[in-house]
Amino acid sequence: MKALNFENDNTNCTLESMLNQYEFIDKEIKSVSNTIRAYCKKFYKLDCNLLRSIPGVAVLTAAYLLAELGDLRRFTFHKIGFSCWFCSWDAAEW
Repeated sequence: MKALNFENDNTNCTLESMLNQYEFIDKEIKSVSNTIRAYCKKFYKLDCNLLRSIPGVAVLTAAYLLAELGDLRRFTFHKIGFSCWFCSWDAAEW
């Protein structure tokens, strides 16, 4: 995209500015994602691994679920099985 060159200088300037903003936001998202992954693996490793055992759940999704649900031990999953609790969970919503 940076190789594009338009006749109008304002268009070139706008495109360059938008690409710079995209690159900055992309770097920030990667940095925050890495921080969340490291925090989750360090402080919630067991719960994170439990959630990751569900097909389609990676570290970031596990971190989002832990942030939403809190301590998983307050639920009684042993009666119905942990994965059955997520049967109605639609991964597309995340």
